Formats: sequence, C-alpha cells, structure tokens
Amino acid sequence: DPMAGAIQAAVELTSLVQAAHHKYTSVREENFKLYPDIQELFKILHKSRVKIHIVTDAPIHKAISRIKQMGLEPYIKTLFAQPRVRLQSNLHFKEDPANEKYAHINAMLAQVVDHIPEHYEPELNTMGHYHVPFEVVELRDQKKPNIELARLINSTREKIERTAAVWGDSVNSDARLGLNNNCPVFFSEYGKVTPEQSRVLDLYGNPKAPTRDIDSDDPMIKSVREALGPKLIRLKQPMDMLPHLGLSRHFIKA
Repeated sequence: DPMAGAIQAAVELTSLVQAAHHKYTSVREENFKLYPDIQELFKILHKSRVKIHIVTDAPIHKAISRIKQMGLEPYIKTLFAQPRVRLQSNLHFKEDPANEKYAHINAMLAQVVDHIPEHYEPELNTMGHYHVPFEVVELRDQKKPNIELARLINSTREKIERTAAVWGDSVNSDARLGLNNNCPVFFSEYGKVTPEQSRVLDLYGNPKAPTRDIDSDDPMIKSVREALGPKLIRLKQPMDMLPHLGLSRHFIKA
C-alpha cells in the first residue's frame, strides 16, 4: 500500500531527525560554556536591582533551555521570545464518507507531522518547560530590531531613553534595537573567534549569523555606528559594563 509506505517513511524520518538532534544537543551541552564573569555580572546587576529582560528571536522553549543550562534563571525578570515552532499538517485528502481508509490515513499523517517537535526536542519533557522563576512572553509578530521596548515592558518611551540599555553582540539585531529605541547599547566585543574557528564557521556556519564587527565598512553597520555615537559603549570584557552603571565588581561582597 503506497500510503502505508508513506506513513512508515515519515515515522522513520522522524526517528532520524530525533537521533540527529540528540547528537547535536549532546555535543552542544558538552561544549556550551558561559564566558568568564558573565554569571557574576548577572548577580551584581540583580543585587543592584537592575531589571534584566531577555529579548531573543529564538523559540521560547529553546531560550528557556539555554537559560537553565547557563544557570541564569534566578536573575531574569522577563523572557521575551518567539513562539514555539510547531509543524502543522497541510495534507488534504479527498474525503469520502463511504471510505474510512482515507480518513484514517489523513489522521495518521497529521499526527506524525504535528508531533515531530516532540520527537526531536526531547528536552521539552525534562526541562520543566515554563516552570521558571521569571515571566515568559511570546512575541508573535515582533522580532529584533523592530520591537518597541516601551510597549514591551509597559513603560514610557521617555523612561526607556533615560533608564534602559540594550546589551548584545549583533549589530543588526541588538545595536539597531537600541538605536530604534534611543537608548545606549552595550556592545559585546569579547569572545571573538580565532582565525581557525572563523574558517570552520565560513564552511559550516549559518550565513545569517549575527554580524559582530561593529567597525565594518558595511554601509548598514557604519550607519548604525555613526547614529549611535556616544551611546555605543564597547565592552572588551563583561565587567566593563559596571562603571557605566555606577557599580563596582565588589558590590556583591559588601
């Protein structure tokens, strides 16, 4: 039966994707480490009553998983992320009330397609999902940098300009987000890849990866850099942020 074969192929493909994803996840967990001083910096900011909102274009479940993996969940006030990606079945068979076979096949294929995320994202079953000490908000129709921060955190634009700052390492997403909201940008220049790592990334990396070279002559990057002017604050190390906030690294030891 060709349809039965199609169902079996879909199930096998799901298993293959699951195995590949499991391997990728295990390698990522083994090598994924926080940059030095990041956790201490989060502790200082949190103790200083600096509200930390995470704004990401990653799906919510992925963002939560990474935050937990990094041990940063106690310091975060809100996570704003994209909805969890779900595959939906667009299969439509000619319905014939007299032929139950088509209805059965359609139901089985829809079940396979609609549940693929659960198969290749097993961490959903163990990470506690939304059971985290911070608020989780879906950004259904917004992505960086086209986000109005004032509306996002229920504030006024004037207050955002005076009291908020964007911290990130992508020119297009993070620096432009700060520019669009007229607030300072802490731009992370630490953690740059080695020439050898760069060659590997050029071969296998995502060509849409964040652009980190704020000194690039690319017209878009140059325009963002010049428009930010003194509001662009370069961080050679994470703790370089503290003097700009009037804080000391020894604050948490007081």
